[in-house]
Amino acid sequence: MTGKKAIAQLQKQGLNYNQKKHLLSCQGKQELDLNYCYLGASDTAGKNYTGQAAIDSYYRTL
Repeated sequence: MTGKKAIAQLQKQGLNYNQKKHLLSCQGKQELDLNYCYLGASDTAGKNYTGQAAIDSYYRTL
């Protein structure tokens, strides 16, 4: 799944995404129904947008 697809699904759940700040937010308490299964991660992603070490996480939709 791409990041764009994940963000679209989170927005359908009522979350807001600020692309400039890479920030998810919502108003008040929010219960999410996410249909993802965590498959694992790789530490070979390199640096993220802030220059810090990052990982790639892998998920599959249920």
